[in-house]
Amino acid sequence: MAALTGAQPSRRRRQLPRLPLIFAAWLVPALLSAFDNYMQSRLSNERPEWRWVLFNGVDWLLYAVLTPGVFRISRRYPLQRKGGGRRIALHIGCALGMCVAWATLGQLLRLAIFHPPAGFTVMKFWRALEGWIFTTLPFGTAVYFALVGIEHALAYMAKARERETQAVRLTAQLAEARLGALRMQLNPHFLFNSLNAITVLVRDQNTAAASRMLELLSDVLRLVLRA
Repeated sequence: MAALTGAQPSRRRRQLPRLPLIFAAWLVPALLSAFDNYMQSRLSNERPEWRWVLFNGVDWLLYAVLTPGVFRISRRYPLQRKGGGRRIALHIGCALGMCVAWATLGQLLRLAIFHPPAGFTVMKFWRALEGWIFTTLPFGTAVYFALVGIEHALAYMAKARERETQAVRLTAQLAEARLGALRMQLNPHFLFNSLNAITVLVRDQNTAAASRMLELLSDVLRLVLRA
């Protein structure tokens, strides 16, 4: 019973997906977006602008930079019934923040690829950024809550696997405890009866049968100890 009443194993901390796996996941839409831009130019009988192809692909990979932060926020403030309204409001604010971060990184990426035109000022940058934020706001918010849903699904799977492992461990411990209790009940009676039978054979001077029973009893005890 000590195995049942012992300390429970410590709960492992949920591990977030590693950064290479996150980049690999975002690489699929990045390549599709770049391919779409390339094919749209070819279908329009225009020469593909490789800088736009590059921008459309890398712009998706910017989400890979922001995804670990979204996962950490979702893990620390999961959506649940208790305090659900406040947490939803918190996630809405974080979604807006992610949209601003994505738009800012996108504008910086655009400047790095296309280079600032002549007469470009900081004011023009802020105006372009403002327009890009409102352009990406609906889609960026949807992406944020999709990532929150993915993190919640991963957390649920991890908890379900942990509960299953713990249930298997407890079942094995219970079976071992029952087997130990059964051995404690059966072994004394078995030994007592066996010794009484051998004693009767010795009294009857049936040494051959007594020797055979002792050999069998020795084999049984050896098997029990080995088990």
